[in-house]
Amino acid sequence: MKMKIIFRLILLFAMISCQKDDDTNTEVSDVLVQKIEITGNDITYGINGQMTAKVTPDNATDRSVSWKVSDIAIAEISSTGLITAKKTELLL
Repeated sequence: MKMKIIFRLILLFAMISCQKDDDTNTEVSDVLVQKIEITGNDITYGINGQMTAKVTPDNATDRSVSWKVSDIAIAEISSTGLITAKKTELLL
């Protein structure tokens, strides 16, 4: 009788120790942008130019880019990066 109880206790401890840990972290963390390279050609009054942005790393969580000019009286830029000069000025 004592052997059966001891055997059952050993079996119970073995089963408990073989259970999968539930505290594994399955949450995915965000991948942050490391660098943004902006390229485009110089443009003059009345000419359009295309600006492009290369976001790295390629697996960044949010790779979206918003385009904006510092002075809309000098130039306009679309949401796709198409820029149009309105005046002959330097735009930074």
